[in-house]
Amino acid sequence: MNLFKILFSLISLVNKKKNLKSQDCITFSIGEGTGCEFMSFYCAQNLGTNKFYFTDWICYEKNGRWIGDPMPYEEYTCCSKD
Repeated sequence: MNLFKILFSLISLVNKKKNLKSQDCITFSIGEGTGCEFMSFYCAQNLGTNKFYFTDWICYEKNGRWIGDPMPYEEYTCCSKD
């Protein structure tokens, strides 16, 4: 089983998609060992854009990489940028 499949299985299926103003947002929870790089990939795939942000700023982009320290079993929300 490759690393992607393992990491993807750690994201909860409690993915909730909603629309705030003109932004699409998704809320999801993660398991242990899931980092900001994978969370950002997940957001980009589900929002259909690379222009998004995390509402709680747990992850942020710096020099083309996603950095942060997400905690397992917490809910996180990412939204597309206008």
